[in-house]
Amino acid sequence: MDQDATARLRDGLAGILEAHGEDWQVSQDEDTMVWTAVRRPSVSSMHVLVGHTLAELAAKLDDAAR
Repeated sequence: MDQDATARLRDGLAGILEAHGEDWQVSQDEDTMVWTAVRRPSVSSMHVLVGHTLAELAAKLDDAAR
């Protein structure tokens, strides 16, 4: 990954964490390279969102926040 791509990834992830990091745990799977956000609103429930790109995941997080 070149420096520009790394910077865009870092900036995109920072924006997601700033907007949603308090409620959601965000990670990237090393094997599939998909981005996942997990929220546990209670002990017995879990919400999972998956995106192929950070932009796709961010859109789904924004929709979930509404």
